Amino acid sequence: MEFQQEQYHPVTQDTQHQQCRSKWRALKNLSPKGQKDGPYAYFVCLCGFICILLPTGCAFSYGILFPVLLAEFKEGRAKTAWVGSLAYASGSLFAPLVGLLCDRFSHRKVAISGGILSCLSLLVTSQAPNLTLMYFTFGLAFGFGCCCLYFVSVTIIPKYFLKRRALATGLVIMGPGAGLFVMSPIIQTLLNATTSWRMTLIIMAGITFVTCLLPCSFGTNIANDKCQINTSADKNCEVRSSLVALATAGRVSSSQLCSTLSFSYLKNKEFVIYVIAGVICFCGMTVPNVHMARYCQERGLDANQPFVMYLFNGVASAVSRVLTGYVCDTTRIQPRWIFQISLFLAGLIAILMTLFHSYYELLVCFIFFGMMDGAATSSLCILALFTVSPEERAQGFGFFQFCVGLSLASGPPFGGFLADLSGTYNLTFYVAGSFLVLAGCILFLSYCVQDTKNSREDLRDMMSLENVDIVEKVTVL
Repeated sequence: MEFQQEQYHPVTQDTQHQQCRSKWRALKNLSPKGQKDGPYAYFVCLCGFICILLPTGCAFSYGILFPVLLAEFKEGRAKTAWVGSLAYASGSLFAPLVGLLCDRFSHRKVAISGGILSCLSLLVTSQAPNLTLMYFTFGLAFGFGCCCLYFVSVTIIPKYFLKRRALATGLVIMGPGAGLFVMSPIIQTLLNATTSWRMTLIIMAGITFVTCLLPCSFGTNIANDKCQINTSADKNCEVRSSLVALATAGRVSSSQLCSTLSFSYLKNKEFVIYVIAGVICFCGMTVPNVHMARYCQERGLDANQPFVMYLFNGVASAVSRVLTGYVCDTTRIQPRWIFQISLFLAGLIAILMTLFHSYYELLVCFIFFGMMDGAATSSLCILALFTVSPEERAQGFGFFQFCVGLSLASGPPFGGFLADLSGTYNLTFYVAGSFLVLAGCILFLSYCVQDTKNSREDLRDMMSLENVDIVEKVTVL
């Protein structure tokens, strides 16, 4: 038996650097040798969580700035509420545009641009001489930056997760609730320390600068990733063969996959019902979040007490969002049930707020309202993402966000209009609670419809997606 002498290849420093870079790229891009649901996947999830937490925390904490701006510009409650409601709404209204930008460029570039725009918008808003300019700087420009960060963070997750997608989605969507918990005390402290809302916004711009850096962890355009073959079922041979051609042809152009605007998802009756319920739901859900601070002042409470309410409301919302995603992943409880029950309870709590006057009574109500808000938001996003087919998911979710944005824009100003008209917030909270109950009643229609694509499959089985790993590699999600 002959033995060949093994040749010695010296390892240079350049070779070591190349090996380290190749290993990092393999982990970063989740190559076929990488694992989904792995450490880097959760790192991306954390980055997406922070990218949502900071800007949306600023937007959702507008209720703390609301009394200050009301006293500064001497405008009515309806006009002043438009600033915050436009920021809420822009995060959804611009979702279809952000989806197309992600297809045209890359998720990473769109998210970085959104972070830069958010910082600049807060800086310009700090110098605004009137509410009209704030409509454009804080309401539209800052809202568009939040939309870029939110949309990218939510849609990037399916690339990195397979078994725990609902849980990962819940973790990322927890950002707004956690943002209330983190940003509301910071904003209140800055207002007390600087005695100026303008200086507060300048400091907030510096804090949100981190959202310009974290998106660097996101992979390049999902649609441009090379197709990966990872299945052993013989029944998928045709799918593998067709996608091998795509893989060997090089990278798939995003314009070939999702450049054509399509509304085929509107044929899905169940999806349409969820959109309608979501629109009506958020007409009432955001009203207490914007007007609670002013409502507490009218009840004779101390001006510094509302920020504590926002803090605990944010904690309750954040925890509820994560628990909702976990429950949908690990149990047979349907997200539709969670969404419907949360709407009924949130509507009841909004109406009961008019009966309480003490600080602790309102605090308990606002905490439970935050829990219902988090559960409803997380379950609705899961329904909107996974009720439609993977090919329709990007544009379908963008359309859903756009429709929800309309209600986010109109809800708080309409609540302020009712308060100006009646001279009290009682009518405002009655109407907000009625909207939530009505949305819960509309969901009963979803039990009657049967969609030919998705009604035969359990939603939890769809979210696991063990057998569509290949297809997800060549879609925008």
